Amino acid sequence: MKRSLPAKICFILLLSAIPASMLCVLWTPADLYNRLKDYSPVLAGIYKSIAPLYPAWPQFFAVQSVAALLLIGGVMCWLARPASRSPFSPRERVFPILLGLYIFWAVLSALWSAWPYGTRAQIIRTLPYFVLSLAAWRLCRDEKRWITLARVFAISVALQAALQFGYIFHLSLVDYHEITWRLLKLKLSSKPLFFANKNFAIGGLITGAYLFIAFAVRIVSRPRKDRPELGLEWLAMGYGLVGIVFIGVCFALSDSLAGYVALGVSAAAFAWRLMPSRRVRVGLLALALLLFVASSLTMLFSHRLQGRFADWAMDPKGTASLRVAYWSGAARMYLQKPVAGWGAGSFPAVYPSLAPTWASGMRFTAGVRNTHPHNAYLRVAAELGTVGLLLYLGILAYAFMVSYSSLRNGPPRTQLVGFALWAGALAYATQNFFSKAPMHWASAAQFWILIGVLASGLRVGRAAAEEQEDRFLPSAAQWALFGVVSCLVAWGWYSWGVGSYASMVTLRELEADRANLSLSGNYKPKLVENYESLLQRARPRCLWPTRMFYYDYALGWYLTDQRQFDHAQRVLGGRIAPYCPHMLRLRLLLGRCAMRTGDLQSAYRQFREHIRRNPYDIEGYQWLANLNPEHAAALLEAHVYEKNDFKDVEKVWELISLYIACGKDQKARQLVERTAKELDETPSDILLPYARSLGKAEEQKWKLRALRRAFPNEL
Repeated sequence: MKRSLPAKICFILLLSAIPASMLCVLWTPADLYNRLKDYSPVLAGIYKSIAPLYPAWPQFFAVQSVAALLLIGGVMCWLARPASRSPFSPRERVFPILLGLYIFWAVLSALWSAWPYGTRAQIIRTLPYFVLSLAAWRLCRDEKRWITLARVFAISVALQAALQFGYIFHLSLVDYHEITWRLLKLKLSSKPLFFANKNFAIGGLITGAYLFIAFAVRIVSRPRKDRPELGLEWLAMGYGLVGIVFIGVCFALSDSLAGYVALGVSAAAFAWRLMPSRRVRVGLLALALLLFVASSLTMLFSHRLQGRFADWAMDPKGTASLRVAYWSGAARMYLQKPVAGWGAGSFPAVYPSLAPTWASGMRFTAGVRNTHPHNAYLRVAAELGTVGLLLYLGILAYAFMVSYSSLRNGPPRTQLVGFALWAGALAYATQNFFSKAPMHWASAAQFWILIGVLASGLRVGRAAAEEQEDRFLPSAAQWALFGVVSCLVAWGWYSWGVGSYASMVTLRELEADRANLSLSGNYKPKLVENYESLLQRARPRCLWPTRMFYYDYALGWYLTDQRQFDHAQRVLGGRIAPYCPHMLRLRLLLGRCAMRTGDLQSAYRQFREHIRRNPYDIEGYQWLANLNPEHAAALLEAHVYEKNDFKDVEKVWELISLYIACGKDQKARQLVERTAKELDETPSDILLPYARSLGKAEEQKWKLRALRRAFPNEL
């Protein structure tokens, strides 16, 4: 008896998903593309027609394609199963049931979603990962397949690291001619590294490092009678060493705090599991728990440490404040709808209305189009509620517990590789607390494949009878069923695989047109017509829906600045306001449109709401002053004095103007004296730069005259 051909093909497809998620990148450096245009315009045109907005999008397209083929192959495997196959035990059915319920709940959330367009895109974009996870659970049932998958994973990581290092070296030769300087510069920028974002490949790098260590130890610890020649051992050790060096360079350059935390947690777990003595492992675990409790109590009762932590977390120069803001908004989302959540993929639409007010004044959160709370567990809780979160945590807990229980009783050589995969998956799960890597196709595909492999632990070592057969002779009805399923999968792949890829290519053209909009000084109907045509072409199959918000918003902003207020109101009010009413400066733009079209009451509400959500944006007060200067002055006064924001001199200048416009010269003098005292300057030091700035613009001359009347001695 032999293994069925469909099962072999499916396993090969599963293995191909790993390098596909790491290496399928369409990233051409600008200098090479320019040379291509010079020497071969035809090839340059072909490249432009297939280059998506994000160079890493081909990774997702490749993963989608593998998942579609696996679905078709899975049906073939089901038809080819022998009648004598060993049934799944109740414990083994838990994983597909949990995963199926989680998918069902996510799809069901479309009924109450706050943003149906985003929910549809989120569900379609995540389905391939769950297909890969189920395939890994179904196909990886013996240790040989675990070892094979681990080898493919390690080799793919080494190739990815080598490719990244080669790209860095190329940039150093082209731009700086000094590799050292370029490497140092990369610590300040995450774009060139990992072809997308420095956090997206961290989990793979960590897992690859553990696998290299595991395979090196396996080779060295091989029984003497089974040992190959010494040269082969050294070759394998050298391969592992080179791979770790590549990984180490890329990891060090990433400067990712989330990656460092994931590395610390998973490395401790991996090293702890490799300890030979159970007594030592228990002692180390008890020591770790003791240190955790002691550090927690110290932080709880030490006001000094709490202050230092708060200063670090809210430092405007660091990105920790970004996570505090996003986590706070996600927590508010969860508390408002704790059972069912707001709907899958709805975080980008709901968060702006629930974000903390101070986030609009921080460097990394002011005006940022957020797509993820940088915490996968909070996102699931906010979007799918307690039900979705319990299912999600249940999937992960089952996979880790089953694999741990199975591996600890297995042979030592299997344990090495098994616990390398286990620790690698733990690195992904830990990183998911701090980054948006789970939403990226590369990281998500690898993570869910590992989860599926770990969940198959109960079947490791059992006879794979269901994969064995004498022949494959399906009936006519079975062939008909296979044809129907294959057609449905092919339609889905063509619609949401090829279609979404074409949408991303269109978005690349939109990006160029958006730049033209920002550079255009006059209203150009032809430019707007072409822009909207591209928008309509990209929208139906777009699986990155927040980009649609961005391009609609850019069009609305351009139309508002070009005084096309009716058209701008249709774009901003019809496409963005119903789903994301607090996006960026949307309220300000809608207020300007309402004011210019004569709806002053609506304009007043829009400006007032914009100030409530963005108290740090001075332009909101300026536009409100056109309708009610006294109210604008009162709001700005409350903000400046409450936030002690006297260092922001532009706000102080605007408040001085509002006071003078309302005839409150005494308040203006008090404000100038208070500001001068806070900044340790004289009133003239505050007023003279303001007066000079007013003197440059003809339409501001009235402010200058009023300022001189209010401050005759200082000016």
